[in-house]
Amino acid sequence: MDSGTDDTGRRWRKSSCSSEETANCVEIAEARGRVDVRDSRNIGLGLLCFPEREWRAFLGSAAGR
Repeated sequence: MDSGTDDTGRRWRKSSCSSEETANCVEIAEARGRVDVRDSRNIGLGLLCFPEREWRAFLGSAAGR
C-alpha cells in the first residue's frame, strides 16, 4: 500500500494488512541500495536504515526461507 511521498521524494509503503485501526505498522522506502524503515504512527521519531542486502535477508528469514 502506498503511503505517499515525503519531502525528499522517497515513496513510502506499508503492508496491505495495515489499517487505520492497526497500531503496530511500519513503512519502508527504498533508496540507493538501502531500505529505510519508520513507525507509521510516529514518523517524526526517525528512521532505521538497512543495506538492501540485509533487508532482503531479514525478509527471507521472517518468511521462513
